[in-house]
Amino acid sequence: MISIRAIVKRREIVLPKWFKELLGWQDGENLFFKLSDRQIIVSKADGYARKMIHGVIRIPKEIAKELNIEDGSFVLIIVKNNKMLIRLEG
Repeated sequence: MISIRAIVKRREIVLPKWFKELLGWQDGENLFFKLSDRQIIVSKADGYARKMIHGVIRIPKEIAKELNIEDGSFVLIIVKNNKMLIRLEG
């Protein structure tokens, strides 16, 4: 299991290139966001989703509000089974 810390700005998280490669994701991927047990599960999706552009993922407003993720919040990003878990730190 690999994890990194990131800071949220305008509900956006910028992923390093090596991190996207680890997940097997490319720019323009459709990502599915699911709120589960005080964390966000992000995976590739075929249906309703948000696009990742230039390594930037934008957390849906409803989910960010539910977890109280604001500008300057630190999150822990964990890779697990080709999915990404986002947890609010602190």
